[in-house]
Amino acid sequence: MPKYYPKEVDLDSDDYLMFILADGRGLEHNGDLLDFSILLKDDRGESASVGMGEVNRLLLPLPVQFTKLVFWEEETYKYPAESIFQTFRIPLSKFLENNSQFRLDLLKEIRLVFDQVDSGEIILDDLGFELN
Repeated sequence: MPKYYPKEVDLDSDDYLMFILADGRGLEHNGDLLDFSILLKDDRGESASVGMGEVNRLLLPLPVQFTKLVFWEEETYKYPAESIFQTFRIPLSKFLENNSQFRLDLLKEIRLVFDQVDSGEIILDDLGFELN
């Protein structure tokens, strides 16, 4: 998979981390919402994190029916579900509140840390920054 690096991006506390995310567990969620942390790390080893629960909740997949024939539905799709894609905007200032030593200008790494639940599955798309 190719990696794309911009030549230069000046991030500051007025900017946002943005991404599109969906719960990918299908109907195997037992009503439990997924929660995890978003961790930013700089070149000096400093890190700052924000819990998804602090920002917004990730909606559960919805049950769907693809056909009118119940026996065909159960045989073919088992437990069909539709993932709900949501756009998230997290102010970078929220990360700085958690660690004032973290430097946005030295950002090296973005991690999703699954430290809030035992198991889960997500679908992630369009990770980037909104610059102001």
